[in-house]
Amino acid sequence: MTSQTKVKKAVSGVELRCAKTLPCIVEHLKEKLETYVKEEFGGKVRLIRNSEREGLIRTRTNGAKEAKGDVVIFLDAHCNIDCLLARCLYNAIHLRRSQ
Repeated sequence: MTSQTKVKKAVSGVELRCAKTLPCIVEHLKEKLETYVKEEFGGKVRLIRNSEREGLIRTRTNGAKEAKGDVVIFLDAHCNIDCLLARCLYNAIHLRRSQ
C-alpha cells in the first residue's frame, strides 16, 4: 500500500480532495530542501531519504546506519546546540568509549 493510498483511506470528504495534492507539495519541498542543504552546508551534510514513509525511530535508525562519522547525535527540532556544547557531548562520549 502506497503512502498516498494510506492518506486517502485516513481522510474523508473535503480532506480527500486536499490529499490528492500531497505528492505535488512533497516534490516541491524535496527540491527546495536538497538545494538548501547543498548550498548551505557545502557537502558537509548528507540528505538521506526513506523509500517510503516511516516512523521517527525507524528513520533515525536508517540515518545512523548511513552515517559516516564516529558519533551520531540526534536532537529534536526544538533543540539548539552550539559548537561548545557539541564539543562537550563528543568529549563525554569519547571518554566513555575509552573506559
